[in-house]
Amino acid sequence: MCRGLFEAHKNIFSFLISTNIKRKAKELDENAWNYLLRGPGIVDPKTIGPLPDDFITQYSWNLINVLDQKMPKFAGLVASVKDNLDAWHDFWLSNDPLAIELPLGWSETLDVFEQLLIIKIMRPEKLMFAFSNYVDATMGQYYVQPPPVTMDKLFADTTNRKPIIFILS
Repeated sequence: MCRGLFEAHKNIFSFLISTNIKRKAKELDENAWNYLLRGPGIVDPKTIGPLPDDFITQYSWNLINVLDQKMPKFAGLVASVKDNLDAWHDFWLSNDPLAIELPLGWSETLDVFEQLLIIKIMRPEKLMFAFSNYVDATMGQYYVQPPPVTMDKLFADTTNRKPIIFILS
């Protein structure tokens, strides 16, 4: 598979394999999985309080509120963000939020997959990197790093009916 996928897709493939293993073993909450894929669905604005600060977008605040209301492991997240804006602000604007722990002990409260939901809300541009961290934590580094490929190995797999096609992009 490593030879047949573009670099950007290898990470997604490994993530899907690891999450499917966890889902089949019933070790992954289906609600959390659906939230990661589809988001919160329809949000009732009456259930969402006012924005606590200007660094939080309305969309992100909606997602935080829905997590707090619908998933028991996230109960208290809204209050945590509102009452500790400085800590969450530092995490939100961190250069590398994957290298630091979630504020106020949330890293201990949430498992590795549930932490992906926080990354999705607060730093969606880092989600693909967080997928690699998830695969590394659940299956190991072997599934994150593609094996090195040499021309000798590639050539050994070819025949006159099975050529190699290189796509350079």
